[in-house]
Amino acid sequence: MGWMIRNDWLESCGAELNTTITEVNGEEVDVWQCTGNYMNHYADTVDGNKPVRFWEHKGPDLKQWDFLLDTFKYEIDDPETVFAIPENCEGGC
Repeated sequence: MGWMIRNDWLESCGAELNTTITEVNGEEVDVWQCTGNYMNHYADTVDGNKPVRFWEHKGPDLKQWDFLLDTFKYEIDDPETVFAIPENCEGGC
């Protein structure tokens, strides 16, 4: 299974807790920082159980992912089809 970012990237880059109980998307979060190609920021719920946001600045551009907490889950419902290409897919889907 592939990951958009390594599932252990916080640990492997030596991330440090930057601040706690910052509001992001209405959630109280811990914000972690890690230096990679750019300064990466990751926010998770204060209990550490759910991702809330990832962001970095690539030069003047902001790259940001917000996670939808109401749909987030650790389990995959159907591992066989989760990355299946739809039949009507033509080109970039």
